[in-house]
Amino acid sequence: MRKIDQPEFTAAEVFSTCISKVRNKDLKKRFQAVIPYITSAEEEYRKLATESKLYTFSDELCSNTNVTLEEMKAVYTQRMANSGGPGYETYNALKRGTINRTCPICGQRKVSTLDHYLPKTSYPSVVVTPINLIPACSDCNKIKLDDDPQTSEEETLHPYFDDLGSDRFLLAEIIKDNPPVVNFYIHPPVEWDKVLTEKVKNHFDSFKLNLLYSIHAIDEIVGQAEYWKQLNTKDLKDQLALQAESRRKAHPNSWQTAFYEGASQDDWFCSEGYKKFIE
Repeated sequence: MRKIDQPEFTAAEVFSTCISKVRNKDLKKRFQAVIPYITSAEEEYRKLATESKLYTFSDELCSNTNVTLEEMKAVYTQRMANSGGPGYETYNALKRGTINRTCPICGQRKVSTLDHYLPKTSYPSVVVTPINLIPACSDCNKIKLDDDPQTSEEETLHPYFDDLGSDRFLLAEIIKDNPPVVNFYIHPPVEWDKVLTEKVKNHFDSFKLNLLYSIHAIDEIVGQAEYWKQLNTKDLKDQLALQAESRRKAHPNSWQTAFYEGASQDDWFCSEGYKKFIE
């Protein structure tokens, strides 16, 4: 759940590059004729994304022009995402548009593909529009698939447009069990309105981020438990608090920030709870 910079490429530029090697004269002529529609769609997309209203985006390109949905989808699959396509360089450039190649959707796994925020099966006019192509890990891409929200609250976060700032919203708690459970949850800042709050919660739930983060947190505990055993409870709490502060400076809402903060504040976890993983 991380904001990333919008691409510098325009939809018209990318589409023109992708169709630059089309040999069929009739097909190329028909593709060239839709460029104004693609430009117009990009402008409308940008406006609606800024307002969290992309669920209202209407796409009638194939109804109003002489290109088919399958032809438009092939511009992406064959001429952009394909390693031999003329748009492949742009495809890779978009994949590199994150910090440390980290998926902005989950904030954890590494980017391996591009995800169509509005799916290409229903929105041909933005099939290669850069602001609709999100660098993503394969897991997030598969989970989202052809998601079709009907309200702003049902939308997931858009990494190019949704900026959650530096306020803390991801927290974690230790649930006393054998072994302990690390539970992550959204705690919205008071400044957030209802739409943003529900949108963030929907994103968190849709991409199963509690499960993902919990698995990584448990790996972290198991990997450090033997070292933690050498510390008394107070020193361990201090060590975890230092880790939380260091992680917070790197990213305030990473799972690591939430985990270390939550763990450092739990007396039971710091005295004996973490040992349950290695007993």
